[in-house]
Amino acid sequence: MLKEIYRILKRRGILFITTDNARSLGAIVKREKWITLRDETHISLTTPEQLKLSLMRLGFNIVKCITHGFSIINTIERPAGRILNAPLRLGAEIIIIAEKT
Repeated sequence: MLKEIYRILKRRGILFITTDNARSLGAIVKREKWITLRDETHISLTTPEQLKLSLMRLGFNIVKCITHGFSIINTIERPAGRILNAPLRLGAEIIIIAEKT
């Protein structure tokens, strides 16, 4: 699907993707009971890093990659990310904005 999006998108075109985060707090805590696993329309689950890498391999430039969802996670992630020198990205959904180069 991503290859086809890249093919048909015009140069400098913007791609906006939101999808469930396979490394979200909900996925970690609920494991096999995570609600996303019960949704038959979710045929492929990914993490922010996996999705970013897939897009970059196709030639997209990542403009922004965040996770969103639980407000408490968003509050905890900022200082924890600074301490660990990397974002935790535990929010319920991945939001990526990418530009075709």
